[in-house]
Amino acid sequence: MTGAASCGKTGQYYYYYRCRLTSKHNNISAIKAHEKLNDILKLISLPEDLIADIRTLATDLLNHQVKEEKQRREIRNKELSAAEKSLRSVEEKWINNSINQETYSRWHSDLTQKIQSLKLNKFDYGKDKDKLKRILNSELNKLSDLSKLYESSNVIDKRTLLSRVFNLGLIIDNGSYRTLEINPFLIVID
Repeated sequence: MTGAASCGKTGQYYYYYRCRLTSKHNNISAIKAHEKLNDILKLISLPEDLIADIRTLATDLLNHQVKEEKQRREIRNKELSAAEKSLRSVEEKWINNSINQETYSRWHSDLTQKIQSLKLNKFDYGKDKDKLKRILNSELNKLSDLSKLYESSNVIDKRTLLSRVFNLGLIIDNGSYRTLEINPFLIVID
């Protein structure tokens, strides 16, 4: 579909959409198309109780990830401490001439790489937990009124929203919208 305008006899412009895929006259009033889309978005908006359930599950998942990350961090810190201790031991042995240059170089290189890897491999869910919860809550609330979200978005975000909701596109046929598939996340079964 592409947008177009037509000037009436009174000089007033009327906006419509026209299908680019067919040669037949298939103009749809932009006002009617937007009203129908608005109705569809209101219909598939998530109910508050479902959003509350999603919020609870997501919060529980985040808390679980924070707990697991804390355990991984403790293990990583123990490994880091052990690697640093081993590196000091190798350095002491080399200083005391207990090992040769080749052995020292190999162990020093391996242990230094391990230490750097352990230091770089840090992401702290706990530190960002409150920020993640705020984002989760604000974004989940938007799903309760997809129509409002759509209207407040810019053109690119509108296209993104529609492509995520209607996975295979949205078609206007004989004045009605239809789609081959809707995002399963938005299908609420009572």
